[in-house]
Amino acid sequence: MQLVLERRAEIALRSLSPTEQKQLSRAMDEIRATDPQEFYRSPKVHRFIAASGDALYSYKGNRGLRLILSVNADTCTVEEVAHHDRIMPLLKQPRPQ
Repeated sequence: MQLVLERRAEIALRSLSPTEQKQLSRAMDEIRATDPQEFYRSPKVHRFIAASGDALYSYKGNRGLRLILSVNADTCTVEEVAHHDRIMPLLKQPRPQ
């Protein structure tokens, strides 16, 4: 799967500690190595609906940080890096049937 980083995600990554940067780099490598059809089945992926109505995905980067992703066919865009506690209310939304 192709991976694209938005500017705000790059800035957030640079502000992290070297250990956190390595952990999120590994997570991004995992995403790149994932078959697009298998991406949605990963236990590290959680779907939620943004305020704009768009489907976004949270990918577990480490214990406290998540990659916020948008997916279009075989391209995954890292929109933002967020702390787990800040996005928990979004992840608790009911899943669409």
